[in-house]
Amino acid sequence: MGYSQRYLSSIETGETEPSREFLKKLNKVFGISSDYILYSDADFKGVHEPEAEYQALPTSIKKFLDNVKEILESKNEAMIDLFKANTKGILEAIRINKKRERK
Repeated sequence: MGYSQRYLSSIETGETEPSREFLKKLNKVFGISSDYILYSDADFKGVHEPEAEYQALPTSIKKFLDNVKEILESKNEAMIDLFKANTKGILEAIRINKKRERK
């Protein structure tokens, strides 16, 4: 990838933060999201070993999916209804945006 062993080691040990360029290259070469690299295992509490496709998802999406699972498992009807309403609103906004982009 064109980076020195010292640079890679300093990232692994936490001595250096990876540059944006490095993270972009990781994503391009290996399909690994920068969120997956930047967040520690502590950020994935309760998440079992993800499959390859799941590993490439940004952390924000992983957290969202975990929250959805928690809401649905709670069986709290008010929370589930609120989640459904918000989801419908988000999907409608996406649909409208896509329609505007096509014009």
